[in-house]
Amino acid sequence: MNANSRPTRVIRRKRERPEPETFVFWDIVSCPVPNGHDARLVGPSIKSALNDGGYTHPITITAIGFLPYTENQTRTLYDLPELTATGINVIYVPKGYNEIMDYVRNWTWFHPRPATILFITGAVIHKYFYSSVSKLHDNGYTILHAYPGAKSTETKSVKSTFSWESIILQGV
Repeated sequence: MNANSRPTRVIRRKRERPEPETFVFWDIVSCPVPNGHDARLVGPSIKSALNDGGYTHPITITAIGFLPYTENQTRTLYDLPELTATGINVIYVPKGYNEIMDYVRNWTWFHPRPATILFITGAVIHKYFYSSVSKLHDNGYTILHAYPGAKSTETKSVKSTFSWESIILQGV
């Protein structure tokens, strides 16, 4: 450094905390659109239920599954264009459960906490994902679960549970 030069001053910016987001992971195989329900109302119904629960952050809904093995394959395939027209992402996963959880992990890579993840899944799938869901919870994500039928699978990692049917039937 010569006599005329001044030391460079480093200005550090505060890291801004990311805006909270909500990701809805909807297993369309274990929680299909109920017969007689307009598929175009699924997205608004999910958003309304989350808003009623105080989750007012930006919401991304992704329907995901191995579609050829849905119980009501004809109905599900018929609903896909209606779902995508309302802004719901639809992802086909031919490799099954591992590929589904890989998709969720990829989402968390680009969407740091604080964030909320709503899993709309059947109990069997929820048990399959238990360790991954627990890790997400331990890393600071808020985990919600919506399930088909009258009984949920409670775990310490899940903050709140909802009935899939009640979300769908509440409408907007």
